Amino acid sequence: MPKNNAPWTTGPSELLKHALKLLQSDSDSNRRIAMICIDNSVELIFKTFLGLPTRISRIKIPRKEFEEISESFPKLLNAMETYANDRI
Repeated sequence: MPKNNAPWTTGPSELLKHALKLLQSDSDSNRRIAMICIDNSVELIFKTFLGLPTRISRIKIPRKEFEEISESFPKLLNAMETYANDRI
């Protein structure tokens, strides 16, 4: 992963790196924990990106809609497709 990431990418990047380290050890428990880390990282990436200020993301989502979107992963996926389809 590049070292010049934007500050908002730090947390998800750390989770992904941790998951990759866990996957290097071949055990069922490490694979399960890695899957949880990856899942959390992706959800955090989507929530953070969609919640960034418009001047950064070039996406305008009303606060109430963002709160509703943030309630479920399928809604986050739909929002990414709706608001950031050109970046997926």
